[in-house]
Amino acid sequence: MLHSGVHLTRGQIASRLGITRSTVSEVLTDLQEEGAVVVSKVTHSGGRGRPAEVLCANPGAARYIAVDYSHTRVMACIANSTGQVIASGTASYSPDDGWERRCRAGIELARGLEGDDVHFGALSRIAIGLPGPNSATWDSGLPSATRAEPFHMVSARIRELFSQAFGVGIMVDHHIRLAALAEASAGRATPIRNLVYLRMSTGIGGAVISSGSVAQGAHQQAGEIGHFIVQLDDDALECRCGRRGCLETVASIDALARDWAHLKGQAPDRAAFEAAAAERDPDAVALLEVAAQRVGRVLAMAVLVSDPGEVVLAGEVPRYLPDFVERVQAALWPSVLSTQHVPVRHSNLGEEAGAIGGIVALMAQQRATEPQKEASMSPNRLEVTGAPRVG
Repeated sequence: MLHSGVHLTRGQIASRLGITRSTVSEVLTDLQEEGAVVVSKVTHSGGRGRPAEVLCANPGAARYIAVDYSHTRVMACIANSTGQVIASGTASYSPDDGWERRCRAGIELARGLEGDDVHFGALSRIAIGLPGPNSATWDSGLPSATRAEPFHMVSARIRELFSQAFGVGIMVDHHIRLAALAEASAGRATPIRNLVYLRMSTGIGGAVISSGSVAQGAHQQAGEIGHFIVQLDDDALECRCGRRGCLETVASIDALARDWAHLKGQAPDRAAFEAAAAERDPDAVALLEVAAQRVGRVLAMAVLVSDPGEVVLAGEVPRYLPDFVERVQAALWPSVLSTQHVPVRHSNLGEEAGAIGGIVALMAQQRATEPQKEASMSPNRLEVTGAPRVG
């Protein structure tokens, strides 16, 4: 009850829950010893009775940790029981590092966020977002398709390491699905129940929310929009998934920087491409315009299959061109049904979206364990719910 941010006395809690004050006091004593609950003030009735302590959730008590991995960095967000993010940080690693090193980087990062104002005595759950099945092996990064380990095997080993480090329950999912969950919930009284989400960065990942649930798929790979084949000719390049001609090979940051450098007769340089795009270099603009058209056509297939209420573009690439979203929408609409004029927009969140989505999922799990409330998340199903607060 106190997790919702209310301030109540023991008597008020007992009355609302319909249980005895002695039971309430016993539970609250344990929570106070953990540091999860603190006294916010003491009230005096004016009579001879004992002053009543008003209790609340400790804003500095970490209840949830969300760890979001990309191909080159890890972000951790710490939230208290009300969902307020009270600490966050990032750490980088080489794309050549395997999952064991990446895991230890995430564990070290999360532990380093504990301090005088943030403590882990009441820590309950951890969510971990991973970038997909072909991002690394246990020992090294960027595997060939034949060396890629199944997602469930990588997830199990990562879950084991974090469980050993923190001793709490661990949830693992695709970080783009978690980001979509955050996008559907952030700043909204009523969450979006039907959404297609596409993140365009060093890779391209997608997720689909349908009727309030994030699609997982039989092989945990639903929403892999970045692996639609868009090139079938002999010039199609190999993707990290092992196939050729995926959208990711022509519309990710790395792909755009590579193609721009080829046009200029230079070595691939992401910073140089980003600077050229900012200065409206004609070659950079032309590449981005083609990328927007390809993305729109691929998203049209996702729209026809899932019938979303809106399409959200996240990541750096859509920000490189002022009218990128409009160009995607212009390419999408002619390829869908006349009744499916789905709006396309920029994401409302930044790079912390995956971690925020992890906290959303953990809070839903917490509610699912409270018998007086309807469960909003089953063990194998993510559903949109209220978003945490940042800051």
